[in-house]
Amino acid sequence: MSGKIVGFVAALRLIFPDDVIQWLPLHVAIPAAREVAEAELATADVWIAMPSPENEQLAAIAGPAVRRIRWPHLNFNGFHPDVVYALQGPEIFRGVGDYHSAIGLWAWKRGLEPADAARLFVPEVFDAFGYFQYFISAQQMLGAEIEGAGSTSCGIPPGRTRSRFRCTVVPRR
Repeated sequence: MSGKIVGFVAALRLIFPDDVIQWLPLHVAIPAAREVAEAELATADVWIAMPSPENEQLAAIAGPAVRRIRWPHLNFNGFHPDVVYALQGPEIFRGVGDYHSAIGLWAWKRGLEPADAARLFVPEVFDAFGYFQYFISAQQMLGAEIEGAGSTSCGIPPGRTRSRFRCTVVPRR
């Protein structure tokens, strides 16, 4: 479960203590998981969902009685411009975690010793890779995602996505 989802669900449970707030991984390609999702949506009042092909398939099942709130993908990589996923065949290579340092991976693939690889983590290399400009482009990508989710996303008014990174849920009854 994503850390973002854990925090979001915990916040909703605090805001709405008398309501049932449930997180469901929607793997609609797995028949048993799809059946669970269909059953939960059949009794739901509100469904908060990120845009995805799987959620679009489930939208038809949910029907018009379920209020659907589009939630943007809140992937903000501006703090971590060096993050990459390494593939081993078709699978993500997992060492300590799912992602790795692009510079570290490059050094490892070329057989550099750890001490030599560590020397690459300097401002000149970061600047050559555009890491110092990455924060701005990450803000723009996040802003586009929020704008694309529509006016119900995060309670952020259109046009306010280029300021500091934040997202506030504003529940309305």
